[in-house]
Amino acid sequence: MKFIYFILLTAILIAAPVDAQVKFTVKVAKKVIGLDQHLRVEFSMDQEDDVSSFTPPEFKNFKVVGGPMRAMNTTIVNGVQNSETIYSYIITPKALGTFSIGAAQITIAEKTYKTAPITITVSNAVNSTSVATAPHENIYMLTSVSKEKIGVKDSLIVSHKVYVSPDVGILNWKLIAKPTYTNCTSDVIEIEKLTVENVTYNAKEFRATTWGQDVLKPKNKGFIHIAPVHMEIEIKYLSGTNDIFGKPIYETKTIQVTSKEVRVPVL
Repeated sequence: MKFIYFILLTAILIAAPVDAQVKFTVKVAKKVIGLDQHLRVEFSMDQEDDVSSFTPPEFKNFKVVGGPMRAMNTTIVNGVQNSETIYSYIITPKALGTFSIGAAQITIAEKTYKTAPITITVSNAVNSTSVATAPHENIYMLTSVSKEKIGVKDSLIVSHKVYVSPDVGILNWKLIAKPTYTNCTSDVIEIEKLTVENVTYNAKEFRATTWGQDVLKPKNKGFIHIAPVHMEIEIKYLSGTNDIFGKPIYETKTIQVTSKEVRVPVL
C-alpha cells in the first residue's frame, strides 16, 4: 500500500509543472491619450506554441488602424530560454471620455485564458504626429538590416535609428513598444554608449543615433517580419519668434514617431 501511495505521489509531482498557468496580459504605453493620438495595445503570453485560438476585444469607442500584428520572441538570458507571443493593435479614439477595452481571450491546450479589462481616458486633441507637420517631418524612426536576404542557417543584424534635423533637439524619449520579430530568434546587442553621427537623408542633413540592435536568426524559410517600432519623443525646436532681447524662443512638444515594417526573405 505504501508503495502504491509513493508511485501516486511521484506522478502528481511530475505532472504538476505541465499544468502550470499561462501568463496572459495586456499592456498599453499610457492610459490617458488625446483625441488625435494613436495607442498601441499589446496582448502577450509566455508561450510560443500550441496557441489554437485568439479572440481580441471589440475595441468599442475606438477605431483599429493597425493590426492584428503577431510576433513571437525567443530570448536566451544566462542560458535560460524564454518564449513569448504578442498580438498587437494600433487604435485611435472616436470620442472624448473614459472607455473600457474588454478582455482578450486565448485557448492553449484546451484551456481558456482572459486578460483583465483596461480603462483608457481620452482627452482633447494634442496635435500629435497623426498628421505629419513641422517640426515632426524633421524627425524619423528608421529600421535597417545588414542583409537584404539570408539563408535559413544564416543571421543578420537589425538596427533601429532616430534621425533628427540639426534645428531640433531631443530632451527625452521612451519606447511605446519594444521591437518585435517573427520567424526568428533574437539576441540583444548591448549598446554601452549612444553616439551621434552626421548623415544625409532625403537630400537633407540629419544627426543619427542607433539606439537599439539585435541579432536575428531565422527559424524557417519564408520571411522575417520586423514590426514597426513606436517611440515617444520630447523635442525642443525654434518657435520662429524672439524675446524682448532678440534671442530666439524655443518651444517643447512631445510627439510620436513610427518606423516602417521590414520584411527579409529567408531562402
